[in-house]
Amino acid sequence: MELKQINPYVFYLPGPANIGVVIHRNKAVLIDTGVDEGGARKVLKDLESKHIQIHAIINTHAHADHFGGNHYIIRRTGALVYAPDIEEAFIRNPILEPFYLYGAAPIDKLKSKFLMAQGSKVDYIVKNKMEIIGLEFQFIPIPGHSINQMGIGIQEVFFCADAIFPPEIIEKYKILYCYDVKQQKETLTGMKTLSFKYYLPIHGELSTDISGSIDLNLKSIERLENLILEVLDVPKGTEDLIKAVADHYHLDLNFEQYFLTGNTLKSYLSSLKTEGKVDCKVERNILKWYKT
Repeated sequence: MELKQINPYVFYLPGPANIGVVIHRNKAVLIDTGVDEGGARKVLKDLESKHIQIHAIINTHAHADHFGGNHYIIRRTGALVYAPDIEEAFIRNPILEPFYLYGAAPIDKLKSKFLMAQGSKVDYIVKNKMEIIGLEFQFIPIPGHSINQMGIGIQEVFFCADAIFPPEIIEKYKILYCYDVKQQKETLTGMKTLSFKYYLPIHGELSTDISGSIDLNLKSIERLENLILEVLDVPKGTEDLIKAVADHYHLDLNFEQYFLTGNTLKSYLSSLKTEGKVDCKVERNILKWYKT
């Protein structure tokens, strides 16, 4: 598949995880690199055929499907790597992702390429605006999905990372991974004030208007919050809560999804507790959650 052009400087390789490509003066910057070297290899082949050198990689955040191709690009080109603070530690030390999902030394099943990409160096921490290959890149905090996720603004295009998901992903997975629900809601609301010409989520289609997608994502959060409160009409332990919510959505969680879903629901519980809507206590050696 060939690169798709957005404007004279900005392109992307469409796929399960879109890879952004910014080109200027025969040099390129990649925005994320996919889950493994497959997409990265295609981008490199295309650019090499045009005699364009990959100068740098910008990672929006440190989930494995966003930096999985880093090592391949770096090995082939020596590209510099830019990443947000905190996220860069996960990129350099990818064991941290399965570690925080499991809460201890992770079991082998959590060390898949979808949760633990091959690590890479990080040369620069991104900040506000930075000039790379002679163009000004704007870095806009969009935390929530990840602890310090950044959106990238360049030449009237905004790379949304995983701040928004398209309707088909919301419908398929029902429970969208989220590190901090309060921050995610603030990010989505704040993104309505952005004034770029084009928007590209990593998992989704290019768009000139994301207001509808933002509303769908906010509604999915509200729907899950209400479901958790409904489930907690009867106090439940964390494991029982996970099962009740998954059963409601008719989900058949695999091993990875179980931990991603469980951590997301804990994030919702943290948010609801901060709002004073739920509380928890240890009862007979079980952590139980209940509505207040």
